[in-house]
Amino acid sequence: MIHTPLQFRNLRSSEIDCRVQSVNERSEKKTAKLLLYKDARVDMNVLDETVGCEHWQRIHQEIKGIIYCGVGIQQASGEWTWKWDCGTESNAEREKGESSDAFKRACFCWGIGRELYTTPSISIPLTDKDFFNGKFCQSFSVKDIEISSAHEITYLCIVDRLERERFKWGRKRKPLKPFLQEKIFERLYKGEDIWDKVKDYFVFDESSFKEAYKDYVLSKEKS
Repeated sequence: MIHTPLQFRNLRSSEIDCRVQSVNERSEKKTAKLLLYKDARVDMNVLDETVGCEHWQRIHQEIKGIIYCGVGIQQASGEWTWKWDCGTESNAEREKGESSDAFKRACFCWGIGRELYTTPSISIPLTDKDFFNGKFCQSFSVKDIEISSAHEITYLCIVDRLERERFKWGRKRKPLKPFLQEKIFERLYKGEDIWDKVKDYFVFDESSFKEAYKDYVLSKEKS
């Protein structure tokens, strides 16, 4: 039997949070190291959006003092497929934080937000304006992110709370110009396997592109 893999979309920039992992104040050049993460609400929204709220469920179990979470998704046959993982304690409420972390990790197992595992090392130079009375007081957010067809981060831009760009990494995709689109059509028509590369290098509306390509194929077949 051939199974069609369940595809979850990539996370949007608004769904990704920045966490300050550490602040280095000892050297002359002060820096902050950041981590990217998602919260449980994002996972729930993506599951609802992709499979429907009535076709997934979660279960928590404590095994040898460790809280595990299983996320089950109902298949077309009616059977349920489960993926499990454990969580770690948070700095706040222990059990609630551990349960939430286990749920997020189980969703990683399904592929939700797995692109975050490809996050580059994020080190941000700090200035005196990032401190108040000697204490670090800055916050950061993801302004823009681009993810390849292989679910790897290819471009990342992070700003501070005043919307100032503080970190930029990778290559941003370019708009697909008409003359390039025509050349891509020619290569696709010849049977070249370049679709994933096109999506990784250019920004364009896929539905409009596919409709235009259908017209291109029809014109070629008529000529």
